[in-house]
Amino acid sequence: MHTDTFIAPPRPAAATRVGLAPAGPDCTFGRFALHAGRKLLVCGPDERQVALGGRAFDLLLALVARAGEVVDHDDLVAAVWPSSVVEDNGLRVHMSALRKALGDGPADPYILTVPGRGYRFVKPVCACPGAARPSACGLQPPAQLYLFDDFLLLRSQGELVQGTTPVRLGRRAFALLLALVERAGEVVSHAELERTVWPGGIVDDSCLRVHVGALRRALGDCAVAPRYVANVPGRGYSFVARVERRVATCP
Repeated sequence: MHTDTFIAPPRPAAATRVGLAPAGPDCTFGRFALHAGRKLLVCGPDERQVALGGRAFDLLLALVARAGEVVDHDDLVAAVWPSSVVEDNGLRVHMSALRKALGDGPADPYILTVPGRGYRFVKPVCACPGAARPSACGLQPPAQLYLFDDFLLLRSQGELVQGTTPVRLGRRAFALLLALVERAGEVVSHAELERTVWPGGIVDDSCLRVHVGALRRALGDCAVAPRYVANVPGRGYSFVARVERRVATCP
């Protein structure tokens, strides 16, 4: 008896079906691209897949969703281990694995530990247009960042970080730093600084000098041989260090 044999044609893979292009990333940061829905992290122009466990990936997603903010331990545990009781040691183990996968370190920081509070994702994050799930990462508008030497100034968060350590800086001193950094290389007059830092107030030069002194101490600066804040007699102050401004942009 003769039996016809039918061989079915191979089915195309889901990601390469005719007429459909592979879904692009939801967001990018540094040299990485994050595909939230596919639980996939890729690195570099060749899109090499980064080996990352499920818990570490969920930690990354929780941090990226609130990039620039401090995410406390409880929020991270709730996001990664819902309805479970997890000790801080368990969180630290998976955070360490995530940092290792990202190549995180003082020279190229991604995740900052904020002692007693939690963690902050400090790399500029960009939500990509045309993503399969544009809100998958729950991204907020990217923060404006300024870098000088080993300092990172987070404008919208009102914080200054040196390496991976937050710098204690009063509100007025921070406002002074921001006013100077945003016009680095220029002379900013006493009157301009006073209007920026004490809007609507009447302030004498001695008060300005006190806060400039506090800022210099926080930066490890010196009035005699300034590395950051230079006094221009009779005119004002100038931020003399090289400043790099970063804003998240899509490739």
